[in-house]
Amino acid sequence: MNKPISDDLPLQFIKGIGPKRAKALAKEKIYQPIDLINYFPRDYINRDSSFTLATLSKKLFFSSNNIFDYEEDYKNVEYSFIVDVVDKSLKNLRNRRRLFTLSVKDDSGGTAKINFWANVHFFENTYKVDDKLLISGKPDKSKAGISFTHPEIDKIDLDELKEFKAEGILPLYKLSTGFIKVGIRNRALRVMIRHCLDNHLASVKETLDKNILELIDAPGIQTATENLHFPISTELLRSSQKRFKFEEMLFYQLTILSQQDKFIQTENASPMGKKLTLAKQTLASFPFELTEDQKNALNLIWKKLNSTKPMNVLLQGDVGSGKTIVAIVSMMMAVESGHQTLLMAPTEILAKQHYKTLQSILPETIRTELLVGGLSAADKKETLGKIKSGLTDIIIGTHALFQDKVEYNNLGYVVIDEQHRFGVDQRSLLKELGKKSGDKSTVPHMLLMTATPIPRTLAMTKYTDLQIVSIKSKPKDRKDIITKVRFESDLSKIYDFISAQVREGRQAFIVYPLVEDSEKLEGVKSAVEHYDFLSKQIFPDLKCGLLHGQLHWKEKDEVMKDFADKKYDVLISTTVIEVGIDVPNTTVMLIENAERFGLSQLHQLRGRVGRGEYQSYCILVASQKYKQLFTKNLTDIPTVRRLNALEATSDGFELSEVDLELRGPGDFLGTKQSGMPEFKFVDLVNDKDVIKEAKSMAEKIIKNGLKNYPLTAKTFKIHDEKGKYITVG
Repeated sequence: MNKPISDDLPLQFIKGIGPKRAKALAKEKIYQPIDLINYFPRDYINRDSSFTLATLSKKLFFSSNNIFDYEEDYKNVEYSFIVDVVDKSLKNLRNRRRLFTLSVKDDSGGTAKINFWANVHFFENTYKVDDKLLISGKPDKSKAGISFTHPEIDKIDLDELKEFKAEGILPLYKLSTGFIKVGIRNRALRVMIRHCLDNHLASVKETLDKNILELIDAPGIQTATENLHFPISTELLRSSQKRFKFEEMLFYQLTILSQQDKFIQTENASPMGKKLTLAKQTLASFPFELTEDQKNALNLIWKKLNSTKPMNVLLQGDVGSGKTIVAIVSMMMAVESGHQTLLMAPTEILAKQHYKTLQSILPETIRTELLVGGLSAADKKETLGKIKSGLTDIIIGTHALFQDKVEYNNLGYVVIDEQHRFGVDQRSLLKELGKKSGDKSTVPHMLLMTATPIPRTLAMTKYTDLQIVSIKSKPKDRKDIITKVRFESDLSKIYDFISAQVREGRQAFIVYPLVEDSEKLEGVKSAVEHYDFLSKQIFPDLKCGLLHGQLHWKEKDEVMKDFADKKYDVLISTTVIEVGIDVPNTTVMLIENAERFGLSQLHQLRGRVGRGEYQSYCILVASQKYKQLFTKNLTDIPTVRRLNALEATSDGFELSEVDLELRGPGDFLGTKQSGMPEFKFVDLVNDKDVIKEAKSMAEKIIKNGLKNYPLTAKTFKIHDEKGKYITVG
């Protein structure tokens, strides 16, 4: 038996590595045997998998009309196959270029081409007919069939083939460019890692209590580690993956909850809401009764505001569910208790909409000010003076509220609308501004609002430090918006329908994805170009307005005011109207190039209509080339599923789950200021049960005291939203 190599020796002395490979490994932060052991596979190829070259071919060639050329749904997905080389060829092309091609097939009988344009001589000498290869890459489609260009390739030797046929699973690792240059591919990594496991597995220490392992029915860390690299069976692989997913989510939850617990224990806020005269007067002024969801939300917020512990509530509700009404009533509690209140919006249009709403609802005794970037120097100076001296009760604004020049006077309550557009740092800054504005021993209460409902898994992860309150019911008199998917060939009928609605006294939005034409986006329509076309050729007898983000703020304000005053029948716009536009007389939302928009954005745009007493309509017009996809009801195509989902339901909570599944958490949250780490094991789309289990366990541990946790949770490190390490405990 080989004598174990000391863990503190450089990797270059391990068999099969050497100085060059050790240097390449070091660039990926792999310095010691334990680092190699923790370099887990990114994926597996399974002998029992039903996905083959034959099934891939069916997906890519589902019609004879080259619809795939218009879809990005399969082009950016990586596939892995074990194939046999059946032929090889070398072609001399122009300009001394050469193309080397391998013809391959798998056990399903499916075929593909593997093309090499660089290092042709090397690949020609490396691969031979009858070689068995493991290939991983993104497919291309041509008239000749499926092809892969310079995919990851490993030769499969007889021992590996026997192992694969016996166990049915081979691990696939992430291969950096540096790895490939020194010959580190999957096969080499398997050899290195097998050696490290044989000699250093004992250095992997358990981090979960045995009672927890029994509760989640998962193996110990050493068994799980070995089976992530070299699974004995599919069942043990799944249980090992679950163990690491649970551990990762548990320690993430412990990190967030321990920080929240520390904040609650160390920070104080001013209680407010003991007097409810203003709140009750505001409620009585509404010409409608609040829904049960609104009443429940308001009651919870009142209890939180009445505490000396800072409120940190996320109020989520669908478009038109009445979140703003709840926020306004709660703001009256703060005002009556003598505290300034902030209402922050992501755009000037939305901030001004809120300002006008408050002015129309609240009595003149409530002093409101608008603070946005578009104010003149004189107006801004006057507004800042009022805020500092305490001559204003409610300040509505955008990011201008963050400026150092703004000095608040006893700021006690902060409301942030469309909170997903603001980062963690900005929310923290607001708390600091609040502490500077009055009693330094207190921080403001905070209410975050979003009209983009949070999918359940994200609610349990990103927002685990917030109490989430949902408003799902809509006002009783609110009618469902009739939504239809149509195509460019239907536009003449749609224009006739808009004209008919205008003749009945209604108005319409027509939204385009671009401001002006772009040569890079062929076939994508622009607002400016179609404003001329629609106003002159389609609706010459109607009054058309144009709105987009490149207009000066004064021009945007003027256009929106004119549209609200019915000076325009049709407003041609970009997505600048996505939030904050409330014109109850508008009954038609026509969205062109609907395939270019995300599900959440389409739902938000749809929410700009249906805000009055009249029946409203949302028409999603996709490019003509997509018609066959919908005719064949190919619901595995994201574009089809996205638009079909909008047509089928107006429930934003249901749509948020579909959106997360289609886009994944990275795109759903955005790459900046998401406040989420990169999870190594957890899949936020598919691991709902594991996330729920881990969150429940973390809450129990925090309740009992983190210091009482028996193992090494306090040494566990994860990345925060800035990419820095944070440690539990």
